[in-house]
Amino acid sequence: MAAKDEHLALSSGIGLAGLAVSNFWDYSSEAFSCFKDEIIESIVKPNKMTAIHHYLYFFQDIEDELDKIYKNVDELEWIYNFMVRTLEGVNLQPNIPTPVFKSCKDEYHEECNCRDIV
Repeated sequence: MAAKDEHLALSSGIGLAGLAVSNFWDYSSEAFSCFKDEIIESIVKPNKMTAIHHYLYFFQDIEDELDKIYKNVDELEWIYNFMVRTLEGVNLQPNIPTPVFKSCKDEYHEECNCRDIV
């Protein structure tokens, strides 16, 4: 996905920027090590993906965040709604089925397909 196609939600963007700024002195060397080639290339040959984009990317791992939520939160409906809001916040509309949580008799969703959908 090109940088121009990414639409980060304002609240997510502010949170990410705050995290990146407040941790600059502690993690800037590590971030530079991870994205050294990309950062140098974006400085030498400017393009839409700047050094700041690479630095912010160092702090953002939505897949890891969602995995932690999935493993640590028991309320499956809340997790599903959070994932949908997160995807909508970055302008993604996945074609996934909507689980019918209310029709499930098991609160842990082990006997229905809700957990598989999420």
